Amino acid sequence: MTGRGQLLPRSNPRSQGFDPNALDRFVKAVEADQLGVHSVMVVRHGHVVAEEWWRPYTPDRPHLMFSVSKAFTATAIGLAVHEGKIGLDEPVLDIFPTYATPRIRSIMADVRIRHLLSMGSGHSVDTMSLMRQLPEHDWVEIFLSVAPEYPPGTYFLYNSGASHVLSAAVQSRTGQSVRDYLMPRLFEPLGIPKPEVESNQRGVNLGGSGFLLRTEDLATFGQLYLQRGKWNGTQLVPAEWVDEASTSAISTASHDNPDWAVGYGFKFWRGRHNSYRADGAFGQFSVILPDQDAVVALTSGSTNTQGILDAVWDHLLPGMGVAQADAESVPTRRYESASLSVPEATDGPDLTGRVIRFQDNPLGLLDLTLVDDPDALVARLHDVSGAEHLLRCGRGDWIHGTTRFGVHFGPEREVAVAGRVGNPDAASIGLQLQYVETPFRRIVTVRPSGEGTVEVTIEVDLPSARGHRETLRGRIG
Repeated sequence: MTGRGQLLPRSNPRSQGFDPNALDRFVKAVEADQLGVHSVMVVRHGHVVAEEWWRPYTPDRPHLMFSVSKAFTATAIGLAVHEGKIGLDEPVLDIFPTYATPRIRSIMADVRIRHLLSMGSGHSVDTMSLMRQLPEHDWVEIFLSVAPEYPPGTYFLYNSGASHVLSAAVQSRTGQSVRDYLMPRLFEPLGIPKPEVESNQRGVNLGGSGFLLRTEDLATFGQLYLQRGKWNGTQLVPAEWVDEASTSAISTASHDNPDWAVGYGFKFWRGRHNSYRADGAFGQFSVILPDQDAVVALTSGSTNTQGILDAVWDHLLPGMGVAQADAESVPTRRYESASLSVPEATDGPDLTGRVIRFQDNPLGLLDLTLVDDPDALVARLHDVSGAEHLLRCGRGDWIHGTTRFGVHFGPEREVAVAGRVGNPDAASIGLQLQYVETPFRRIVTVRPSGEGTVEVTIEVDLPSARGHRETLRGRIG
């Protein structure tokens, strides 16, 4: 019996043939290598046997999936094929005949739905980059207007634009977005709450990215594929589709990383150890291991995604070879103690209650006021739109809230903030904002820079890589 919010039964790891010490070894390895893992869940024989979240990430919050979304788009295509709404070998132009100008027909006539699924459309550039540059344009037309350089099915190029066209194909043939089409067919039977998903300006789900899901949703989706599409005795996804989607349809042997060089199916990557996976940027994974009857789901914020998979193979996979034993139903769970690194609090400059007024800056920020209270340092920001942003910063731990500050789409987003006052090198005030539905964080540092002036740096980064930095200059009012 699963608890509230739980989709999969829990079990003692040894009763399912999993060594509970394997999770500890995995946790120590990813922390030592600063891989930025946010959560991990191990499912063996249909039972959750190990799970971990690094605070401020928690089991109940969804996480941006990036290209894991492609696997859901492909699943929608598979269901539409099964229902006779789309043909796997149907020419793409048959679904979008209004775009078939003589030129487009001459360059796209041989491109089939299966080619879009396997990243084999023949393009040499990811057409999504062109789509993003022209958000108000018709993205299907953009894709169809770019001439492939190779015969369809002969050349692998990771092309998120092709995934968007598949999303548009589902919407064209069913009258529903990918998410809405999947709700009664996939999400509701699995017990997955209605996911938030990003769409373009024409109301089409992005297809190649944009879903937000919890770690357990990700594990449950992997378990469905492990079971060849069957759930509680009902065939939700045709077994033949699962088999074809998880088989390599095109070679990726030229890829530098070993777990990306094994081949690509229908929006699933093949991997080592006879695995395959739904795979998203910065380390979002649902790794399916048929030989071990297991699934490993992970969310992360890392640029070293091969390192994360290496840790799975080095520490979790060997834990799946232990002898089964009778035991009570208690999984290995450590998430009450693990946390991402939190800046330490020390002495620093007294700027509380003072208004810092910024010079003109690309972020459109007008001023910053720091207010001290017994439990938190509160940062109050105003921008040129007239909006006020309040950030409560914990001293040595995370304080959860919501904000529009630094948010690029959708409503206010969940954020957890921790910080420091001062550092060993220079008197400063620093806030670390962890956007807990994404991999990203912002580091805000305030340093006095002269008589009555301050320098504020706002950096977007991941634990393993420095990102974009803006430096703002202001005067203390």
